[in-house]
Amino acid sequence: MNPPTSARPTSSSDSTIVRTAVTAPADPTVRTPAHEAWTAAERILALLACLVVGAQIPVTQQIGSAVVLGVVLAPLWLRVVSRYAWGFAPFVLGATALVSGWLLTEDARSTHATSTSALLGYSLLFLSLITGIGVLLWARTLLGRGAATWFGLGLLAHAALAPPTPNLWKYTLSVPAAVLLLALAAWRRSRLLEGVALVGLIAVSALRDSRSLASMLVMALALVVWQVVRGWLRLRSTALRTMVTVALLGVATYATMQALILDGYLGDAARERTLQQLDASGTLITGGRPELGASAALIARQPWGYGTGTMPSSTDLLVAKSGMSSLNYDPNNGYVERYLFGQGYEVHSILGDLWIHFGIAGAVLGLTLVGMIVSGAASRIAVGSASALVLYVTVQTVWDQLFSPFYTESIAVLMLAVALTAVPRRPRPSPPSPTPPTARSGGEPPAGPDHQSPRRPVPLQAQASDDHGTQEGRRPVPVRRRQPLDDRPR
Repeated sequence: MNPPTSARPTSSSDSTIVRTAVTAPADPTVRTPAHEAWTAAERILALLACLVVGAQIPVTQQIGSAVVLGVVLAPLWLRVVSRYAWGFAPFVLGATALVSGWLLTEDARSTHATSTSALLGYSLLFLSLITGIGVLLWARTLLGRGAATWFGLGLLAHAALAPPTPNLWKYTLSVPAAVLLLALAAWRRSRLLEGVALVGLIAVSALRDSRSLASMLVMALALVVWQVVRGWLRLRSTALRTMVTVALLGVATYATMQALILDGYLGDAARERTLQQLDASGTLITGGRPELGASAALIARQPWGYGTGTMPSSTDLLVAKSGMSSLNYDPNNGYVERYLFGQGYEVHSILGDLWIHFGIAGAVLGLTLVGMIVSGAASRIAVGSASALVLYVTVQTVWDQLFSPFYTESIAVLMLAVALTAVPRRPRPSPPSPTPPTARSGGEPPAGPDHQSPRRPVPLQAQASDDHGTQEGRRPVPVRRRQPLDDRPR
């Protein structure tokens, strides 16, 4: 007669299992009060960082708060950027572009006048973009959608401190107001609020002579409606097909807005200016942005760039004027000499400015950032999760790359777009743990921290199928699940 189970002597392995279970370490996922306090302090720091980066408070004549804060917080955001796909690309390419701009300036000293002040000022402005991207990526991991809201408040504070302009909405308030209102709607996760905010912004922009902004907001509204309708119809798409659809939608939006302007729906002043631009060059884009001719001519003459501290020569000025003249624009009006090339090279295009000042490395950086933004936004649109804010900053960034100068406001939109559309990396599947030998193999489960409990019983169907394989059964196959496109990396 066998003794009762409670009276049976335990084997050495059984006693080891019991001792291991008793002395097992505490759950590592349990948060201590110190850890909770540090997390709360880090969130407050991220909140303030979004405000300061958006406000661009001047520290000295050439150094802004974004550069100082980005350098100070580098140990925090450098450990976060690797969680995103292509996370290190902006920083590696940015460092390369900075060196390239300096080398081009040194090489141009024999043929051009150079300025140390211009080199330092443009390099620091460029550095504010790179460090701002890192700070906002780090803030996104802690604040989620709230990071854009606090950044929008910082932009509004910067606008409040800006000098007065003839058209306050067009030149000062439009971008901060759009970012803040759409960020609040995204934070509430309400498509209705997004639609109301977009309609209001479109109306104000149309009344305040902001043709380009009104067109971009119309496109964002169309994409929001398209996502809602696709969700109702349960239609599926891919990122590539979404890019093609968005491109076609952009062409349709351009044609529609041009027709509305010519019909006088945006006012007589906008209609007259549009007619003049169409008569001059045949298209609204080249007629409204003749700087495209200057940038194309300068880059064609010297594709490797000019340098961050290089001053334009008289030959460069003539080349730029000839490029603008090819678009039926009269460059002899003082605008080219005073604004575009009075204190350096300015071609009214982020991509053109990066190429001219930082060479090919700068152009590669600009194209890489646009690629990251467009692909990230397309992935969200394909699954119907792109917010109106993501759509707006994506369209605004593509426009700025071609038609807006490299300055504080366009840099703020660019860094926000990169931070919002960055795609978190998919977590790697953990390797399957080795299965302990079973009774059929004649052994006992080994003792140790990796095997603290006996093997779970295998169902009869699984046992029948395993009899045709190995004695220990098949190893479990890790299941790869799609990483959700939310605001925080897993």
